[in-house]
Amino acid sequence: MTTEQQVLSGRFRLGWRVLLALVALTALELPVAFRVPRPLPYLVVINLADALLILEYFMRLSQMWHPDEAMEAVTAVHAPARRLRTLRGGLWLFFISESFLFAALISSRYYLVGLERPAELNQVLGLLITVILLTSSLFAYRAEASMLCGDRRRFLHNTMATILLGTLFLVGVGMEWAEAFTHFPPHQPFGTIFFTLTGAHGLHVLSGVGLLLGVYLHGRRGRYSPEACWPVEAAVKYWHYVDVVWVFIYPTLYLVTS
Repeated sequence: MTTEQQVLSGRFRLGWRVLLALVALTALELPVAFRVPRPLPYLVVINLADALLILEYFMRLSQMWHPDEAMEAVTAVHAPARRLRTLRGGLWLFFISESFLFAALISSRYYLVGLERPAELNQVLGLLITVILLTSSLFAYRAEASMLCGDRRRFLHNTMATILLGTLFLVGVGMEWAEAFTHFPPHQPFGTIFFTLTGAHGLHVLSGVGLLLGVYLHGRRGRYSPEACWPVEAAVKYWHYVDVVWVFIYPTLYLVTS
């Protein structure tokens, strides 16, 4: 196995570990929310663990966390270094600006309704769409790594899997909306928060699906290579960002209670 293959294999293993850890933490949130008296402090601790795990993941994925010589060898031909740093910096500034939006929306949940949580929330469906979105992030991760390795067929398969899972997530949100209109419609305080948060996030997921579809179509035409695949990297990082936001929206809407 070459040095590049060893590095990419390590990135695949990292993706699986992060996915399994996030799924385990998400599964832990359910019994904590429903069986522990005053669960809010425990949910905060679990979400902090999520945040640290995601931070480590993003730093490694972006080659910003002590990159070794082997990873530098893989990415050296990816694009001219200065231009790539500028593009990545712009993307991260966009993520930061979007984070302010979602932070405001999430905090409004506590301002308007405190720690109230309607009993009619479909917990099974909420957990299911969460797992679907987390799984889609793994396939997106594999798509980028496959392109860096020059494996176009694997890249196309993983990108299409990400698109399908993202679409399935949106279908699940639509099912949740159908139930929410009955139990807590938009004119009620919690309904306002629920539809605003899931709607804003759903629009980001929809735009992510569109970006990935464009990347997939261009990839089929052979427009990307390990030396020139910034659009792939940008679309995948955007998808990861959308998934990370949901990691915090999910407990805010479905689990937090007094």
